[in-house]
Amino acid sequence: MDDRLSDLPDGGSDRVEDVSLTRREGRKRGSEMRVTRKMLGNMLAQISRRLGAPPHEWEGSAPQATCNVGALLLEASSPGDGWTRYQLGVICSEGGGQTDLGTSRGWNAAEAFAYLRGVEDGIGARERLDRIMEQGKRERQASCSA
Repeated sequence: MDDRLSDLPDGGSDRVEDVSLTRREGRKRGSEMRVTRKMLGNMLAQISRRLGAPPHEWEGSAPQATCNVGALLLEASSPGDGWTRYQLGVICSEGGGQTDLGTSRGWNAAEAFAYLRGVEDGIGARERLDRIMEQGKRERQASCSA
């Protein structure tokens, strides 16, 4: 069994942009997938879109650039141990102030990927729950008016 989106229980309908994140053909089962900065950026862009958050931290160019409050960002740092560390943050003020979301320590790429995947799955679950609740509400209203 391969890991194509069409084989997922929900048909992959919530993860159209994630095609590049699946295991490529020809890899052995159980082999590690290399997580890149671009993959993490794409996941963050998808999460931002689904949450209705601004897609970019800043708009315009200096000196007239304006900050987008509520924009998510993924900061990268290299502490010198050979691993890049990532932290998830959000712009929280018009002056460009930001706060960290998640953990106080940084994640390596695989940990950041797992965290963002969990956030994405949580958003998908919430969207499905909202649809189910709305459908139940419409059905109750229809049965009451009948």
